[in-house]
Amino acid sequence: MRRKDGSKKRPKGPPQQVAITATMSRYPDKPGKDHSQRRLDRVLSALSVGYVLALAFIGAIAGTAHVVSGMVIDAQSDNANIVNLSGRQRMLSQRIAMLATEFQRFRSSEVASLLSDSIDLFETSHESITNGDTGNRVEQLPASVEAIFFESPYLLDSRARDYIRLARQVHSQEPGFKASLAKLNAMAAAPISDTGSLLDGLNRVVTGFQTKHERQIADMKLIQNIALIILFITLALEAALIFRPLIRRIKTLGTLLNKATVTDPMTNINNRRGFMLRAETMVSQRQQGALMMIDIDHFKRINDQHGHAAGDACIVHIAAIACELFRNGDVLGRIGGEEFAAVLQGVNERDALTVAERLRYKISKTPCPTDNVPCDADAIDMTVSIGVCWFDQSQPLSELMQNADAALYEAKHNGRNRVESASSLATTTVRVVDQPAASPS
Repeated sequence: MRRKDGSKKRPKGPPQQVAITATMSRYPDKPGKDHSQRRLDRVLSALSVGYVLALAFIGAIAGTAHVVSGMVIDAQSDNANIVNLSGRQRMLSQRIAMLATEFQRFRSSEVASLLSDSIDLFETSHESITNGDTGNRVEQLPASVEAIFFESPYLLDSRARDYIRLARQVHSQEPGFKASLAKLNAMAAAPISDTGSLLDGLNRVVTGFQTKHERQIADMKLIQNIALIILFITLALEAALIFRPLIRRIKTLGTLLNKATVTDPMTNINNRRGFMLRAETMVSQRQQGALMMIDIDHFKRINDQHGHAAGDACIVHIAAIACELFRNGDVLGRIGGEEFAAVLQGVNERDALTVAERLRYKISKTPCPTDNVPCDADAIDMTVSIGVCWFDQSQPLSELMQNADAALYEAKHNGRNRVESASSLATTTVRVVDQPAASPS
C-alpha cells in the first residue's frame, strides 16, 4: 500500500528499534523497561551502600561502648587499689605505733622484725601514692589530694616522713628514742577530727581519691549511655530509612518478577502460563462462562507483505481492542504467536457469542496504525476467527480449550472472519444489531 500522494512510507529507523519503540509507546507501563530496571538497580545499590555504612557506624558505636566499658572497669579497679592502699596507710600508722611501744617494753627481735616490715611497707605505700602509682598505671594526683600532701594546713607528706623517721629511730634505738616514741604515739593518737593530724590527712587522701574516681566513672558511664542512645537512634533510622525501603524494593522486584513470569512482554497481557493459571481457577469455580480461542486471519501474509514489525504491531493492536471490550474480571491471554484466548465468567452461551461477534466486528473495522512501524502502508486491515465453548459446570480446562479450538478450526474452514460455537459446529454466527458483518478477506 502507498500513501495518498502515491509515495511509499519510509522507515523511521532500524526495523527492530522502530518496532520496539512502537510497542513501548503504545504500552508505556509495560514491565521490563531498561531505564526502570537501571533506576531500580541504582536505588538498590544506594540502599546497599547505606546499609554497609550504617553497619560500620553501628560497629564504631559498639566499639566505643566496649572501650568505655573497659575504661570504667579499669577506673573501678584503680579506685579499689588506691582506696585500699590509702586505707592501709591508716592501719599501718596505728600498727607502727603499737609495735614501737611493744618493742620499747620487751626488746623482742620478733617485734623488731614486724616493726621494720611495717615501717618499710608504710614508706613504700607513701611513695607509691605521692607518685600516682595506683597498681595498674601511674597517674597524676588529683589537685585536692596533692594539696593534702604538700600544702598547709595538712602537709601530709612532711608529717608522714616525720612519722617514718621517728619510727626508725625507735627501731634502731638511737639516742633520744624515748622522746621519738612519745612523739610517734602522739601523732598516731591524734583523732581524725583534729585537722592536720596524720589520721585526718590519710583519711582525706582516701576521700579525695574516691571522689576523683567516682567522677571519672560517672563521666564514662555518661559517655556509655550516650553511645547506647546513639546506637538505638541509628538502628531506628536504619530500620526507617534503609531496611523499610529495601524491603519495599524487594517486594517490588518480587512483584515485577512474578508479573514477568505470567505476562506477555509484547502485549502486556497474560502469557500462556498466566492465562492457564487464572483460567484454571475461574473454570474450577463451578459457574457458567465461556472460553474463546481467537486467531488472526492470514497472519503469515501480513508478516510477508509488511514485515515482522508490522505483524507485532497488529498483535499489540488486537490485544488493546480486546482489553477495551472485555470486563475487568475476564481473563485474556496470548497463548501463541498470533493466537489469543479468553475466559468470560457469568455469561450464557448467547451472551458469549454476542461478545465474540462484537470483538470480531471491531477488529475488522479498526485497521492497525503503522505510524511508528517501518511499513509501506498507513494502516493494516485485518480480521480474526473466533471459536467459543460455553460451560456451566466444572470441566477440565484442557477439554474446554480443545472444544473451543475445534470451533476456531471450523471458523477458519468456513472462510475466516467468523465466530463459531463448539455446541454446534454448523454455522452459528451471531451479528451485533444494526452492525453489518465484515466480508471475509
